[in-house]
Amino acid sequence: MSESNINSESCTVEFHKNGNIRSKRFFLEGKLHNLNGPALISYYENGNIETEHYCLEGKLHNLNGPAVKQYREDGSIERELYFTEGELYNPNGSDVTVYKDNIVIPTRVETYTY
Repeated sequence: MSESNINSESCTVEFHKNGNIRSKRFFLEGKLHNLNGPALISYYENGNIETEHYCLEGKLHNLNGPAVKQYREDGSIERELYFTEGELYNPNGSDVTVYKDNIVIPTRVETYTY
């Protein structure tokens, strides 16, 4: 089998100094990629999720919900961003949803970098 035919999947895990997981990253051929969930998950030192990034072939992408979810340290949702094939896009409404005290705050974002 030639090297070009090998489907190289990998996962990297980083840890905080206290031993808790800092991040998990799933790759396919060197690009962030996961068909079954977030391709990048980062965690606060207390173990709560900080961010989730859904990616396919290195591009932010999720047809079933937000491609980026950002959480506060207490675990409450802070922001959701909707992407399709790397572009901000939500066919069902706003591309970005921001929450303050569980209330949706209208927000507009031109670009997003992760």
